[in-house]
Amino acid sequence: MSADIGRSVPRGAVQRDAELENCLDSLTRGSVNVDTDGARFVSLAGVRETALLLRLSPRQTAVRLLEADIWPEVFRRSRGTRTAGDIIRLLSSGVLVLGAGGLGGLLVQLLARLGVGRLVIVDGDRFEESNLNRQILCSREVLGRSKASVAASTVAGIAPFTEVSAVNAFADEASLDACLGGNSLEGTAFSGFFEKDGPPDAVCDCLDQLALEIRLERVCAKHNVPFVHGDILRDEGWALCSLPGQTRLGDLYGGKSPKGGTGSVTALAPALVATLMASLAEQVLLGSAQDLQDLPLLHVDASLPLVERFER
Repeated sequence: MSADIGRSVPRGAVQRDAELENCLDSLTRGSVNVDTDGARFVSLAGVRETALLLRLSPRQTAVRLLEADIWPEVFRRSRGTRTAGDIIRLLSSGVLVLGAGGLGGLLVQLLARLGVGRLVIVDGDRFEESNLNRQILCSREVLGRSKASVAASTVAGIAPFTEVSAVNAFADEASLDACLGGNSLEGTAFSGFFEKDGPPDAVCDCLDQLALEIRLERVCAKHNVPFVHGDILRDEGWALCSLPGQTRLGDLYGGKSPKGGTGSVTALAPALVATLMASLAEQVLLGSAQDLQDLPLLHVDASLPLVERFER
């Protein structure tokens, strides 16, 4: 799904972009702020104004700025923990999130705040009262509304440089296979979402039907797409990432095809597991997981609290 929205990730000395500098010079007073260390930051209004001048999208403009080591204000507090190149890679990436409930509802927000450039959120379910105890997107005002649509609307209000789409359908093997490069997308739930930019760079599994999740992981392995999995029950949860070509869920769950998804869940476990999933997904998108044979299985117990890491 990585569209060519920028020119290159900066390496070494930053090259002066004369056209960009001319645009910045013409911006409304206060649109560009200089920090004490000389770093420059451009307001969201300034990014939009620059986009019009350059005839680029806001996301393309954000990349152009970062290539010159000029930071959109949106990412001011990311500077120092991530490089401009890191943010460019995230803006140039796309993630397919399956499920927008307890895990997916928070995960899509975290991915958007990290700077992921495109999110496609898939869920055929609607919010109901029993979701109020743990699903961060659920409120009395959205009861009865589509989870995917509410999630997409929330992301749109958070991340001005993220393109977000909602698929109001349940994931299945045929649709996932099609969007990852298998058969034609025509007639699947994903029709119209992947023809332009191609398949996603990662799939995040926030579903609650383990038998289906095991099958979906196999589809991702077939197409060499990273598969980030999370699961929760009561106060506990697990997160892991299957790198391209790997299948790990069968080992994790003893080779069984369990039924489930309706057990007791507290408010804390989904938040912890979604955060771990976002961290794993970011590692994959930034390429920091490429040299690892396996990423660890991460286990959390919110009742203690406890986080454990299990190496293979």
